[in-house]
Amino acid sequence: MIGPSPDWFVGVDSLLLLEEGRWRSTVKVALFPFDAGTRTGNRFELFGPRSDPPEPISELTEQSAQLIGPQQIGTFLFELVTP
Repeated sequence: MIGPSPDWFVGVDSLLLLEEGRWRSTVKVALFPFDAGTRTGNRFELFGPRSDPPEPISELTEQSAQLIGPQQIGTFLFELVTP
């Protein structure tokens, strides 16, 4: 969640952590903002009007004209931890 908006978020999906049958030691992923499509309006607001029906999840871009995006706003770093 990118607060205070309840439907802007970052995340990772379908990331391959195996390479040739072995765990990758580190994977760095750039994070870009998405809109879950559950609220309407272009404002940082926790309780804005609901989208009915909800819109499809979409990446925030220049064309979406949201308050944030489309720049990278974070990074996930996955590191292999061995016991």
